[in-house]
Amino acid sequence: MNLKSLSLRLLSIILLFGLSGCARYRVKGLKTLTKNAQVKQQSISFSYRIFTMADCRKYLGRNAILRGYQPVQITFVNNSDKYFVVSKRGLSFDCERTKTVAKQLHFNTNARIVGYSILGLFLWPFIIPAVVDGIGSSKANKQMDADFATKALVKQVVEPHTTINGIVFVDADAPFDEEFTFAVSDINHNQYVLSTTKSAVVV
Repeated sequence: MNLKSLSLRLLSIILLFGLSGCARYRVKGLKTLTKNAQVKQQSISFSYRIFTMADCRKYLGRNAILRGYQPVQITFVNNSDKYFVVSKRGLSFDCERTKTVAKQLHFNTNARIVGYSILGLFLWPFIIPAVVDGIGSSKANKQMDADFATKALVKQVVEPHTTINGIVFVDADAPFDEEFTFAVSDINHNQYVLSTTKSAVVV
C-alpha cells in the first residue's frame, strides 16, 4: 500500500468518526423561576424569563432566536387551596404554535444525507456517516418534538400548592413588550389578572 493510499484511508477514518452522528438532541430540563418563591399563603403568582441564545441551546437544543422565534418561560405558582386553569391564551401577547416552531428548528435530514453521499462518491467511507447521520437526525427531530411538547405552556389545571413551568414562543422580529398581563381562572370561572407590575394576588 503506497503512502497516498494510506493517507486517504487514515483521513477517511478520522472524518468518519468526527462527522458521523453529529445530529444529536441533548438538552436540560427547565428550572423553576424563583422570583416569587416566597409568596403569601392563599395567593397566586407568576414569573417570566426571556431566553437568551445560550438559554436556547441549553434548554431547547437549537438557537430559536436566529430562526425568528423568541422563547419566553413562564412559571406559575398556585400557593392556595384552589384549582386554577392556565393557558397561553391568557397572555396578553400573541404566541406562535409550538409544533410549528419545533418543525422550523428540525435538523435537515435530507440535506445531511445528500451532503455525505456526494462526498461518498469520492471517498467511500462517507457513505456510512450518510446513513448513520440520516438516522440520527431523524431520531433527534422526534426527540425535539417530544421535548418541546413537554416544555410548552399548554392549557392545564394547576392543583393547590403546585408550581408549573412552560415555554411560549413569540415573533423574535417584532418588539416584545415586557409589561404584559397573564389571566388565569379558578374552576368556578372566576378570573384573576396578573401582570408584570402586579405578579402576585391573594385569592
